[in-house]
Amino acid sequence: MAHETREGWLRAAADEMRKRVFTTADHEFEVPEFQVSVGWPKGKRSDTNVIGECFNTAWTETGLPSVFISPKLKAELEVLGCLAHEMIHVRDNCESGHRGHFAYVFKHIGMIGKRTQCAVGDEMKVRLLEIIDAIGPYPHAKMRVGTPAGGKVKKQTTRMLKVICRDGDCGYTIRAARSWIEIGLPTCVCGSEMMEV
Repeated sequence: MAHETREGWLRAAADEMRKRVFTTADHEFEVPEFQVSVGWPKGKRSDTNVIGECFNTAWTETGLPSVFISPKLKAELEVLGCLAHEMIHVRDNCESGHRGHFAYVFKHIGMIGKRTQCAVGDEMKVRLLEIIDAIGPYPHAKMRVGTPAGGKVKKQTTRMLKVICRDGDCGYTIRAARSWIEIGLPTCVCGSEMMEV
């Protein structure tokens, strides 16, 4: 089922995650209603690595927690990993930070690595891929941090030109001569196209 808006997709994803990730044969963690949208966490952009944020009920007139997913994210698995992380915060209205109750749920739903991040284990990944199959592609065009309004990137004038991964998440960067760029740009090690900046 295709969704026309990012928020519609995120709400559908949250509903599916309640059934497929937060409720399984091994555990049942109820996630209360919350608002979800796409936006820069606390208004920050290039000066932060924060990709999601949950605001507790004290911040909103509706009395519902509010979750924001960074517009830097485009890949569905990354978005769902971030959403799952924020949904754990929703469960206790952000009271435990990344310890206690948060740590317990984080582990039991299948997230791995540092609790301040959004990595998912293999078993959880299978469930998230099922959700993506059920709700369709994420209707979002990734925003590149640091690109000025209008999308024009200042051309570099030095002999060796900077070439970066178009996807931007892997951070792969090379330098190439203009003559080689004119022949064609390489493919990034992550499989995405590369572009001159």
